This record gives sequence, structure tokens and C-alpha cells, in this order.
Amino acid sequence: MDLPQSAHWEHGPGAINPLPPAPGEFGFVAELEALRPQVRGAGNLQRFDYWLNTFRYMRAMAGVGGLRAELDAWFAPAYGLARDELRYILDPADVHGPDFPGETFRVLKEKETAKFGEYRTRRLVLEAWDKLTPSTAYA
Repeated sequence: MDLPQSAHWEHGPGAINPLPPAPGEFGFVAELEALRPQVRGAGNLQRFDYWLNTFRYMRAMAGVGGLRAELDAWFAPAYGLARDELRYILDPADVHGPDFPGETFRVLKEKETAKFGEYRTRRLVLEAWDKLTPSTAYA
């Protein structure tokens, strides 16, 4: 079964992000919640609640992932980091080239590249950094 992927996490930071969620993103969860009173039988209700709670969890985790990227971007200038220094922390090869011997988050990068075709955390943190304004950055 192919479960939905969060547009917040896939297409930009979420939760406290000004970007609107993708149309229909986890919208079916609200529809399932509305159907719950119509489910009859203890076993049926138990199975229904299992799936409903699974999708609620997925929706919540999508927001957490986006929020994590925003927090990373927000704390970087709080520690005095420039954008290139943040890029170096996320992936030294991104700054110094593919032959650079150092690495920081190798396992995360490998897992995300295998699963999503990109190092998603790097992209999301840098997108969140680029959206920071002086009024939203740590002062």
C-alpha cells in the first residue's frame, strides 16, 4: 500500500511555515474522522481507529519534519553561522567538492538519497534559511 507523503516535508518546511499545504494533503484524514460515527461493531471500530490513528500520526510527523528544518535554520545564525558554514555542516562535499574526505551526516544523507532521490534534510534546512528575514532570525 502506498501511503501519502507529506507535501510540507517534500516541498518545503511545514508546521509554522507560511507555505500553504498542497491541495488534498492528508485531507482524507478529516474525511475519515467524519466517517467514524458510522462504523459499527467493536472489531470494525478497532481496525478503523488503527488506520485513522496511523494517518493522524503521519500527518503530525510531516509537520515535525518541517519544523525541525526550520529550527535548524533558525539556530544557525544564533550560533553565528553564515549560510556557507551551515552548508558545510550539512554536507562538507557540497562546499569543498565530491573528493573532500570529511563528512558529517553520511548515514542520513545515504538513507534520504536512497529513499527520496535527494539529501532532503540539506535542501529543507537551506530553503528555511533562505526564507529567514531579519525579523524572524534569532537576534
